[in-house]
Amino acid sequence: MTHVAAYQALKQHRASGTSVDGSAVHAYAAHFVLASSFPNLQSANFDAALNATTFHLNASQRAEAKAIAYPAAIRLIQSRVNDSSADHVLFTPPPQLKGPVGAYQYTPATLNAKTQTFALYPQFANLTTFVIGPAAAYRAKLGDRFRPAAPASANGLSNVGAVFQYGNRTAPERSAYDSATPGFWEAGPKTSNFSGYFFAILAGLLPSNTTLFDASRVFAQLAVAQLDSNVVGWYLKYDTLFWRPVTAIRQGYPGRDADPSWTPAIATPAHPEYPSTHSVNAGASAQIIRRYFGTDNITVTFAPDAVNNVTYAPRTYANLTALEDETAISRFYGGVHFQQSGPDGLAIGRRVADEVFDSLDAKLDSGADGSKAASLGLVQRR
Repeated sequence: MTHVAAYQALKQHRASGTSVDGSAVHAYAAHFVLASSFPNLQSANFDAALNATTFHLNASQRAEAKAIAYPAAIRLIQSRVNDSSADHVLFTPPPQLKGPVGAYQYTPATLNAKTQTFALYPQFANLTTFVIGPAAAYRAKLGDRFRPAAPASANGLSNVGAVFQYGNRTAPERSAYDSATPGFWEAGPKTSNFSGYFFAILAGLLPSNTTLFDASRVFAQLAVAQLDSNVVGWYLKYDTLFWRPVTAIRQGYPGRDADPSWTPAIATPAHPEYPSTHSVNAGASAQIIRRYFGTDNITVTFAPDAVNNVTYAPRTYANLTALEDETAISRFYGGVHFQQSGPDGLAIGRRVADEVFDSLDAKLDSGADGSKAASLGLVQRR
């Protein structure tokens, strides 16, 4: 919401013809959303950042900037009321290692993850999107291509065999580079999180002469592409309810002997397997950057935040495809996804990102973004 509110505020600033500093309008809108969402962080974090941006303004200029910024922020916050993000969804999977073949089950304790007792974010399957409409309708548009391979099929058995070999905690077949890749892209707690990595990458790629308006627009496109694509990803997760590798391998099934001791390289997330939403996110994010610059041939050098006091040397990618492919395969090498889930997730993310890149402004300006803004009378008409 932060980037969308800031961008909408800048559009209002441009339309108003005022001479007040646009960066102040942008900052006040972002501050309002962030402080409303995370009030415990306002004084120490958000206020300090705002002060650094607006210190040169007098009281009259601050008031003028707020008069443009705050309504944009408030409209967006109000438009997301009842967006399903806080819905309670009762979800109870089959018992561990006793459920039907292929069915999602709570996963056992592995590494630093405790035995699973709840599933994360089932309500996100019904979250209101900004551009693409309801996830259920979008899923129908995707067709049957995007479904996990049946476990007993040739592709299904191949998927399990591959992750058994390469996603194991101690897989000798993995190179040292590939063994470090799951941790490189895991994005543990107290980092900027995986979505934030792509904002950092985009910020580092933008030329120094990029206008604030253009930068704000592409950041809003990136934010919305991430959200909308992830809603589709979460819908698919709770629509397919496919089991995780640790379940398939430890439980076994016809055609595949059980291995109760198999352990993935990283902790298994507490939600269904298909698709990899890491990959959905990466595909959407890379596609927005690709569309903005008009090429895939962008060299990216990146290092993630330190996780659990582990730091990683920067890695360099010759193009965006190489970067997004590595994020996808990181989940396979981590033993938490079957290999199919990565490429499928990337494809879903790219498809959603194209729609967002092409349609975001029209959706926001018309109130037809599915946010209920129009029905609440919250969209400002020109």
